[in-house]
Amino acid sequence: MEFNILRTFAVEQEELEARYQQNALIPDISDIVEKHATCTFDPYVTYCSNEIYQQRTLEKLLNTNPNFKEVLTKIEAHPECRNLPMISFLILPMQRVTRLPLLMDTICQKTPKESPEYEHAKKALQAVSKLVRQCNEGARRMERTEMMYTINSQLEFKIKPFPLVSSSRFLSKRGELMGFVEDTGIFSKRMSRQQVYFFLFNDVLIVTKKK
Repeated sequence: MEFNILRTFAVEQEELEARYQQNALIPDISDIVEKHATCTFDPYVTYCSNEIYQQRTLEKLLNTNPNFKEVLTKIEAHPECRNLPMISFLILPMQRVTRLPLLMDTICQKTPKESPEYEHAKKALQAVSKLVRQCNEGARRMERTEMMYTINSQLEFKIKPFPLVSSSRFLSKRGELMGFVEDTGIFSKRMSRQQVYFFLFNDVLIVTKKK
């Protein structure tokens, strides 16, 4: 994935440089932006989707591995890092992608609507907006999946395990409730109160008891 991102950046930079060589006052870059947003930015979607795992892995290493923390502190002290922590570099691709719609929206506003360049700018804006949506949706999907695995590890089914983890399932609400259970004896029937903990998903409700 690292090679793909570097290659994507290099190809786009080459095309922008070629456009600059044609005219130092670059008349338009919308076609270049649209081309790469629709064809070569898939590595960014994958990277941004997994950003939460990167951050948590970094946090875990800093808290559990003194050697890693020591080496990282030395690296961050290099002038090339400009005193920025590692986390700022991990989130940089996502920050850059989310700025693209703002850039293209500004270009649309500054471009005469009757010009051919305006149509290019409008298509580029639509393409980068879709790209950002894909990045955000991917990040939310991965976060939901991680939550499902966490909840699944906390549940114990006495009869048959329920296949909780699913790419289409997500948690809507969770919390404690006071439930009423009917106790039936030989000569009597009575209601008793019992505290339960529920997990409400988009397609199923699971009611549990704390150990």
